[in-house]
Amino acid sequence: MSAPYTKINPIGSARGLPMRSLFDRYKKSPLQHDIVESEGIAIGAWYPHRHLPVGWIDIKTQEGVVVNKGRIVSLADPRVTISGGMDYPRESGYVYTYVDPTTGVMQSGTMWDTGLRGYESTMGGVIVPANGGHDATMYYTSADVTLGTTSTSGTIVSAAGSGWVNPANRPIGVAREDVYADTRGKYLNGTMMGEPWVGVICDRYIKLPFVDAVKFNDADWSGILHLGDWSFGAAYNDGSTNQVSDWTNSGAYMDVARTHSFLYTIPGVNNGGLYPGAFLKSDLYGNWIPEYNGINTTISGDFEAAGSLEYSGEVVSGELTVTFDVPNSFSEQTVGRLVEISHDYPQDLLDIVDTANTTDPYNRVTGTATGGLPQELYTFAYDAIYYASSGTITPTTQVIVDAFRSGVFGLARIQVMVA
Repeated sequence: MSAPYTKINPIGSARGLPMRSLFDRYKKSPLQHDIVESEGIAIGAWYPHRHLPVGWIDIKTQEGVVVNKGRIVSLADPRVTISGGMDYPRESGYVYTYVDPTTGVMQSGTMWDTGLRGYESTMGGVIVPANGGHDATMYYTSADVTLGTTSTSGTIVSAAGSGWVNPANRPIGVAREDVYADTRGKYLNGTMMGEPWVGVICDRYIKLPFVDAVKFNDADWSGILHLGDWSFGAAYNDGSTNQVSDWTNSGAYMDVARTHSFLYTIPGVNNGGLYPGAFLKSDLYGNWIPEYNGINTTISGDFEAAGSLEYSGEVVSGELTVTFDVPNSFSEQTVGRLVEISHDYPQDLLDIVDTANTTDPYNRVTGTATGGLPQELYTFAYDAIYYASSGTITPTTQVIVDAFRSGVFGLARIQVMVA
């Protein structure tokens, strides 16, 4: 007698987990640039925090990137009080995992297999963006809504907005590659052992896009690089408890930071605080700014108290006010030193390499289509201008090249040296 016929449904679900018809995770899209220019020391490996907001979606893998390459990162271990972080022991048994395909209800609780969906015993913490030593609110975006990111409370993100607070931390290094969201346990066929590991650079020579935010915001560029009250924006702490600006302010920063890691200037100090050899640190979200102890310091005194000035036989007295820049300093927040910023483009005859000038600026390859600019620099400048005009300015290639040659944009070369 023959065995009973059994029908197999390969696209169904098992153990309450949905299947993915295509799982090509952790392969990156083609033409992704590298930030490393020389070898050095790389350390790690860790998983990213499970509830980090998604910055952008990789069109090839359809996975969310939560930390861009070149972003300064820190480590949240069990000693750090952080929502959705790692606890003792390391299995992290109460992590929200997936939506039941039948009921649509978010499932949580102790993991079925802590080796598969918990944290490895070799891991001491999870990766989060560095924040310069100040609390920073993490903000969810439309990409989180699209991918169904789970918040630290276990609900699916349904709208862009504030999420959870990344507590003040110290940097451990720089992300070597784009870091994908940790979705282990979300799909039956989506748990890939060892793949979500994040390697961190602590001593290498890297290159990143640069923007002089002071020049970018100048009135001379109004209507060309930005419109009205919009500016490049910023996200750093001014040395007090008040943030100069954060992810919610009107400016390009909030959108540009989702897809790029970069160095930018701060207002109120000479040259924006940047010069060759300057120490660098993290802003509130892991991007690069000059290291400083406050923006300006003002001292006041009385001429008669401190001395007097004789002019035409008369003693002149009055109030003396002097404002000076606080020196660039080395601290536990130091991540690197600026080597140089290059503005003189095009270079290496790239402006005569014939490439297709497609209508989509993100599909343009380095060459005539980008004015000779490397593609990653071109798209960084394009995004900054586009978002600083609330999407009303679509800059021409010549405008972007002119902005580089005028010192608004550039390529920063940085020696990573974690304190």
